[in-house]
Amino acid sequence: MILAYSVAIQEEDDLERLRKLAMYIPVEVNFTNSNIILENLTLEITDKVSEVNPHVVGIRGHITGAEEAKSITEFLEKIIMIGEELRVNDILLAIADRDDIKRLIISYEVFKEIFDLLACYRFRLSFELPNPLLPTVYSLMSEFLGGVFKLSINFSYNINSINEVRLKILDSY
Repeated sequence: MILAYSVAIQEEDDLERLRKLAMYIPVEVNFTNSNIILENLTLEITDKVSEVNPHVVGIRGHITGAEEAKSITEFLEKIIMIGEELRVNDILLAIADRDDIKRLIISYEVFKEIFDLLACYRFRLSFELPNPLLPTVYSLMSEFLGGVFKLSINFSYNINSINEVRLKILDSY
């Protein structure tokens, strides 16, 4: 397990802080403002950071940014380009509510597009979900070969929460 510092990137000025931190500790690049990704600033992002041989362990995006892109796959492709330059192949996509899922990735066809894109570039995508969405996304994920899709769950680590999550997933079958 690698513990990493999550560096929030809201504007271009935050890239200097990311560069400095990445020289000394493992970091997760957390794009809280998706416009940085969508405005084709990938070279600016990677040039400022890659020159210091950073230890980047992952890239986090928020699904609301995909609404502004033409599609979820276009949004992920831009994140993949950044990941390739930073030599990282783990993406975490934060999903806030059920409406985001319905608008963007609820269908098998869209999930297949995402799977094909990730498999082509050898990337892994973790979905960070609120507990009520676990069965929906898990049922879609289970249609595909393992190793590409993952779940990232934020909850308090007590036995009741863990059992609750396990039961929700099992109930979906």
